[in-house]
Amino acid sequence: MTGNFTPVFVSLGLILLSTSLGAYSLERQLAHSPTVRVSKKRRETLPEVDEPERVAAEAEQYVKSSIFRKVAHVQDPFER
Repeated sequence: MTGNFTPVFVSLGLILLSTSLGAYSLERQLAHSPTVRVSKKRRETLPEVDEPERVAAEAEQYVKSSIFRKVAHVQDPFER
């Protein structure tokens, strides 16, 4: 009886992994993206024109903290 449910557990694990990666991507795009403005004062402005330094810093921090970019750099050890 051992091993009969292995394909089921593997497929459920892969479904859970893909769902969690999708949820992580969705959360990053909606909550931490530099183009999303939560504050009502900044929502109707064009932040690239009004505060270019702040937008550049937010964009750089967004790119640096991406787990997918870190994984991509681990896979390619010869490029820096």
